[in-house]
Amino acid sequence: MSLLRALLRPLRIPETVGLDLDNPSTTLVHRRLIRSKPFLEAIYVDWYRSLARLDGGLSGPRLEIGSGGGFLPEVIPGTLTSDVLPLPYLDYQISGEKLPFDSSSLAAIYMVNTLHHVPEPASLLREAERCLMPGGRLVCLEPAPTLFGRFVYRWLHHEPCDLTAGRSLERSDGPLSHSNSALPWILFVRDAETFQAEFPGLRRVELFFHTPFRYLLSGGVSFRCLLPAASYRLVRALEEALQPFSAWLGMFMTTVVERQGLRAHTS
Repeated sequence: MSLLRALLRPLRIPETVGLDLDNPSTTLVHRRLIRSKPFLEAIYVDWYRSLARLDGGLSGPRLEIGSGGGFLPEVIPGTLTSDVLPLPYLDYQISGEKLPFDSSSLAAIYMVNTLHHVPEPASLLREAERCLMPGGRLVCLEPAPTLFGRFVYRWLHHEPCDLTAGRSLERSDGPLSHSNSALPWILFVRDAETFQAEFPGLRRVELFFHTPFRYLLSGGVSFRCLLPAASYRLVRALEEALQPFSAWLGMFMTTVVERQGLRAHTS
């Protein structure tokens, strides 16, 4: 592990060293880096487009939980943005564990790399069950502990990846420093039967693994990009060709959960 990190040290973006994840200024740095790295920005655009394809198509308000440094409303116009941190460009400073919305009022809820930071995911899922319209969907894009994913998250990433942990996190002093990259997999794969029994008003309708290499090659928000932006479509095409092996290679997983009941009209 120390050798791998030593080899990666020259690729580290200097301004990201030693940042406090719980400080809103760190999220502002990450936001600027996402927009300034065309390869990384293109990944987010593709991710956001995939959320739109999977959200069920109901008419009504859409909410992103954990918007952070992202730009989802540029791809899905009208989406309400939120985060636990006080960020100047967001609509709400809220926790996903307690949402300020009426029952059956949201057409969709989106989360990108957020659920694995939520201390009590059961509280968030109960709120999703309450706030989503019948037929509305919670779409989560999160880290995936596949064979390759486990290697990356355990040896090349600062967040824990514990497949044996429970379905909640021990809270830390800050809102973001608690995490477990394996938590979404625990909730929706390892403990799928428990999820369904605990939330009878929700149903997992889709789950798939994806994006084995693009994010790693982009350097994320900590390292320099390893490839020119012009190579993006080629790398994406390679990943699409490798999709049959995504259960072993994917670094990310998307889970779609639908609120049960009489479905509202679609847009």
